[in-house]
Amino acid sequence: MMKISDFNRIIVFLALFLLATLVLACSFDVTSTVETPTSTSLTIITTSTTQSVETITTIPNISFFGEPSLTPEIFAPNFISTDMNYEFAGTFSADYNSFFFTRRAPGGTNRIFYTEFVDGCWSLPALSPISRDLDEFEPYITPDGKTIFFGSMRDGRSEYAFYQSDFVNGSWQTPIYSETGLNQGFSMYVSVSSSGNIYFTGTNGIYVIRKLDGEFQPRVSTGVSGRHPYIALDESYMLIDRGSGNASYIYITRKQNGYWSTPVKLGPEINQLWAEQICSSVTPDGKYFFFSRYVEGTSNIYWVDASYLDQYLL
Repeated sequence: MMKISDFNRIIVFLALFLLATLVLACSFDVTSTVETPTSTSLTIITTSTTQSVETITTIPNISFFGEPSLTPEIFAPNFISTDMNYEFAGTFSADYNSFFFTRRAPGGTNRIFYTEFVDGCWSLPALSPISRDLDEFEPYITPDGKTIFFGSMRDGRSEYAFYQSDFVNGSWQTPIYSETGLNQGFSMYVSVSSSGNIYFTGTNGIYVIRKLDGEFQPRVSTGVSGRHPYIALDESYMLIDRGSGNASYIYITRKQNGYWSTPVKLGPEINQLWAEQICSSVTPDGKYFFFSRYVEGTSNIYWVDASYLDQYLL
């Protein structure tokens, strides 16, 4: 027969177990392996082990992912960047409340995933609210946070076309076929300046669609060869990548007297030899420099303190 003292010990144990479960419900151990998720349950990400619930309200959203140095680090390992998928081309909203990125399973096609900061937690990456479960990639949120562009093969298309969605009253609207001029010829990977000018990969290098008096002008070549441009908000410099086969490196070019300078290859900290470094971007506040690296059969998103670029802008 069970004694009263034994029964009390069981009750205490169950109570402690339930309390621990509640605490862990809003935490995440980044050392564990994460498979491609479809769940939308909430989580906290840190670059150490487990972040307690009590510190949620005192840490800015981005700090849950750590703080990069001048040496590139994998961004959100085992959460955004995983070993079993290919991740590339990520974009933060201006308020750091959401992060969209491209994920592709081995042997599969591209999908746009996202994570969102809700009620003090980052949600597990899932198919984004603008996405369909088909081939879509390279999302880009404009610096003002009002529009997201992305490439898609929706609506029965055999080739990628650009779609866009506007952020209205706290939610992304149903994407529409972009009428900016991006679909008037081959276009890939956009970046937008604070004045609304759209830079992108075209048939022969980097092109721009300028916005004048609220109207988009015909596309013109910048004269810069390369792919995947990031344009500085003031259009003073541009990041591109160049290469072929299994080697691609990131370069920087500056606007001088109305012309783009000869692109300069970034250092070995960014450009790992015989790897593919692509899809550069800098957050709207100028703090973080992101890029993607393909090496040894895997692709991850990396980040570094954006002050790394200062040495090339003197």
